[in-house]
Amino acid sequence: MNKPICLSSINDLHRMKYTHKRVMFYDNNQRELIIDITIVCAIKHRLKLFVSVPYVLLNKS
Repeated sequence: MNKPICLSSINDLHRMKYTHKRVMFYDNNQRELIIDITIVCAIKHRLKLFVSVPYVLLNKS
């Protein structure tokens, strides 16, 4: 499930203040996992990453 995420460069993020991406992963059974990633550029190129999923994940192990 490794997948590169294409984002803008750090200089573009500083001008935009934030960016939002929705990434979809698929497991071996072709079930999808949707992940929302928001990157907020703070003062002097400090980044805040917010990662969320639109549903509840249960660990049954």
